[in-house]
Amino acid sequence: MAYRPAANKAYGQTRRKAPVGAAKLQQLASSSVQPSYASRSVMTANAVQSNISSLALFLAKYLSGKNNVVISPDPNSNGYSVGKRKLVNGQIIYDIHVPHWINYKLPLDDKSKYRVYRSGIWHEAGHVAETPDQVFTFGARGDEVKEPLAHDTINILEDRRIEDIGVEKWPGYASERLFTNAYAWTRRMDVGAFWNAYLKMHYDDVNRMYLKDEEYIRERKGHMRHEAFLQRLLVMKIKGWDQLPIDERDLIEHEATMVEHELTKLRKQSPETIYRKLAQLSMQVIKDLELKDYVPEVTHIGESTWDQSFKPHTPTPGESQETRTGIDDYFDQLMTVEVVCSGCGKHYTRKLGVRED
Repeated sequence: MAYRPAANKAYGQTRRKAPVGAAKLQQLASSSVQPSYASRSVMTANAVQSNISSLALFLAKYLSGKNNVVISPDPNSNGYSVGKRKLVNGQIIYDIHVPHWINYKLPLDDKSKYRVYRSGIWHEAGHVAETPDQVFTFGARGDEVKEPLAHDTINILEDRRIEDIGVEKWPGYASERLFTNAYAWTRRMDVGAFWNAYLKMHYDDVNRMYLKDEEYIRERKGHMRHEAFLQRLLVMKIKGWDQLPIDERDLIEHEATMVEHELTKLRKQSPETIYRKLAQLSMQVIKDLELKDYVPEVTHIGESTWDQSFKPHTPTPGESQETRTGIDDYFDQLMTVEVVCSGCGKHYTRKLGVRED
């Protein structure tokens, strides 16, 4: 072929170069600029992070459909988030904060950790593509979250909305979403255990009512319902569901079903309409579930208690196996719940959850 003469000529020139003498080789071997094992390890780690960041940036731009996106790996990150900022030239960019891969410790093998990592980028890209700007600052003033419960609730609703849209646009992420939800489920609070430890002794099973109306009981009740609602809406399963009284189960199921129905109405609506409805729904959920006395640990704009599912931490001995078992349990156990028909009042059962073949 035409390129071969030129290639052979170049190869011949290289081959005919004078060999390096023994003295020169010894000098090179003893040179202080020779990289140490430690420096090579650092170079390798940096190369891995660079490759992960490049892939993350490609995915974020491709999945969001926007070019004004940057990826910011943060060694101190507690999860995944996205914000908007203006550059000195006036350009608006979406800044997706992700954990630093090397420092991101999870009780998972590297392949499973990457599945969670990739799903986190897919999720934030969904916010870039779909979330109205006002949602990011709901319950905040300036750069400070003033109403953590309102801010958290609207973010939980929006997380469900954008992920539903995301799997419609990118069906291949359906299985990744399920796996990530399964992992998150293993990290969440056991709602049934919380009920038994902090609320059961204050509840009258016969009359189906709480015996006292004190602030600490309202706070605990709000915490339990908030967590149950979050798990039901985002992962479709609730830890310890069978330990809760039927009234609490009905309340959570009714509220989650109502929200799911209302979110489907927001398809192809304007950003202003979507924001207005999400704000209304958030306040309705807080009212219906009587959450107002509970204050979630949310301090940063765009943060939600769902993000706590993906905080990095160094696994304890045996935790990786426990996590794997929990993920398997998520897929192996279909949850059957009792619900009440809002029209006729009849009780019936409904299966929630999914099984991975």
